[in-house]
Amino acid sequence: MPKYPVVSSREELEIVLTDLRKVMNLSVRLPDFPFLSEVGTDSFCQDHQITAFEPILEALALQYQDSFVSGARIDPHYQLDDADMRGTFSAFHIPPSQIANQYQSVMTYEWDDNPAEAMANYWNVLCMAGSSGSWAIWAERMMGIVIVRTIGSDVSWRNDSDWFLPAREAVSVFIGQEFYRTGVPEDLRQNFLRNVRPIGDS
Repeated sequence: MPKYPVVSSREELEIVLTDLRKVMNLSVRLPDFPFLSEVGTDSFCQDHQITAFEPILEALALQYQDSFVSGARIDPHYQLDDADMRGTFSAFHIPPSQIANQYQSVMTYEWDDNPAEAMANYWNVLCMAGSSGSWAIWAERMMGIVIVRTIGSDVSWRNDSDWFLPAREAVSVFIGQEFYRTGVPEDLRQNFLRNVRPIGDS
């Protein structure tokens, strides 16, 4: 299987991480928000939707006129040296015109035919951003949620999707599934909702 568009060098990886770090703090975890911009609009969907995000990424890239869309799996135990030895990293750098053809290749790429290596099967945090710096995506599996932060209040990029819920519903429905036995802890709920930027707060 060809490595493209999976990143295959440290130099390429640094390009991706540079794009992501312009808009996110990659060491933060929810309910603290990773986004560097304190303005914008947050949209919320369920974590498993991230593996079928082609139309969302295409719409974002078109709306914000991105030259590239970058993304990476961010996990503390994911060793860069191991990735160096095998020649690939769990990261991508795709021009918008190739998202429809390449995103699934990225998500399902298996180094050494090992399904556990595919980003679609094994991830804790996935981060994505456009080269414009106008939007960023944070998907965190342990919280069961994907957050898309965009500059401004125009969310026409999600017009063709019924995946997204308002913030309070997202906490109850998406994050709530991860706490189905005990309910979402109130301090987590309040911290999360205090950090969000729903439409009207940008």
